[in-house]
Amino acid sequence: MVAKINLKSVAAAGVLAAVALGLAAGGLAADAPKKPGHHFSFAGKRPSFRQEGTTKSDVAVSSEDSQGLLTLQDEIWYPDFVVTPHFHKTHNEVFYVISGRVEWTVGGETHAMSAGDSVYIPANTVHSVKVLDGKNAHMLMIYNPGGYEEHMAREEAYTLEQLKDTKIRDELRKLNDFHPLEK
Repeated sequence: MVAKINLKSVAAAGVLAAVALGLAAGGLAADAPKKPGHHFSFAGKRPSFRQEGTTKSDVAVSSEDSQGLLTLQDEIWYPDFVVTPHFHKTHNEVFYVISGRVEWTVGGETHAMSAGDSVYIPANTVHSVKVLDGKNAHMLMIYNPGGYEEHMAREEAYTLEQLKDTKIRDELRKLNDFHPLEK
């Protein structure tokens, strides 16, 4: 008996393998810091960033810890946290809801999400988010390739008053791969 080969399945498997290899290779930028081996991250002992009134972010795994592949952040989004429609040209994001409720709009599709829900947002996809119900939302964020902590450190170097300056804000947005939609 001769087995039939489903060429579409073979092609799909090949594409998935190529994407996986591309993500693995593409995530390792030539100039990314190299730190061999494993990494432990302990609560209360991680680098932490705050955006006044909107978020608290702890870096559980940095770009350096992951050889440039990703940043993993444990974030608390406060009730007034809102990010208007934007996209990123060079990175992908995954958000996993630990607690609270958020409303994501990704690629024109909107969903209220709660504990246990997650969303993957590829580069060049318009998305926005807001916290619902007037309560904190606890999120995990994976940023690929790594480096989100560098963006946060750059922003934290400015005062809130300086961050209101359009020139500073626009320059940081470029450096941080944050591209808001024009109104």
